[in-house]
Amino acid sequence: MKKLILLCALLCGACTVSAQDVDKKIFNHWSIGLNVGTPGLGADLATVCTDYLQLRAGFAMMPKVKYDKTINVRRFADTSVAPGTANLPQTVESTGKLNMVNGDVLLSIYPFRSSRVPVALTAGLYFGTRDIINLDVTSDLSEFAGKEDNWGLSLNGYTFPVVTDPVTGKYISGLTLNTKKVKPYLGLSFGRAVPKTKRVGCMLDLGVMFWSSPEVRDFKNNLITTNDTNEKADKILNTINKFSVYPVLNFRINGRLF
Repeated sequence: MKKLILLCALLCGACTVSAQDVDKKIFNHWSIGLNVGTPGLGADLATVCTDYLQLRAGFAMMPKVKYDKTINVRRFADTSVAPGTANLPQTVESTGKLNMVNGDVLLSIYPFRSSRVPVALTAGLYFGTRDIINLDVTSDLSEFAGKEDNWGLSLNGYTFPVVTDPVTGKYISGLTLNTKKVKPYLGLSFGRAVPKTKRVGCMLDLGVMFWSSPEVRDFKNNLITTNDTNEKADKILNTINKFSVYPVLNFRINGRLF
């Protein structure tokens, strides 16, 4: 009986020491990183969970690239009627721009404790803006007052409405390319988020962001399909709808804080 009690005490002591060793390795090292890649430019903070797990959280945003586009004014029902008959301009100006901003939480699992080039399976979530591309009309649309039910703006065969901004009361119009706000991520990582021995390290992520099929909508939240557009726009929409995942190629340079 005494031997059994002694054995249990030794086992409990060993477990306690082991647990203490594991505790010392959790969140004991941190790094800060700068990223550049298909999610955009960003920064993050990473920590060590165990010898096999590293956790990071950060954000990334695409540069605000802009593109100007002239759009025709068109009647919804009878397209042969000229805008001049309603004292409306023939065209208006618009600006398209990227609006991709995301936060991320990623967990990297390293199956091999010691490796010359550490390889990890990385999974997590990106979360951020739903509208990743916006096309906003920049011209003054006040002339559409009282005429917005009959007249709109035409782009590639689709005539989209002019609406009233609920905040400012001004007339606005445009289109948006939408994805999911929360986007699961899965990929491979080469290198460590927190350098193991050196002060500075680098890391490469290759994976995909699952954001579902993108949708194009107008400012009344109407979904635009291939039935609403001409042949040229149909090809664009069909191509967009096929991209249910977004490729992620991300290079990270990091510095260990402690």
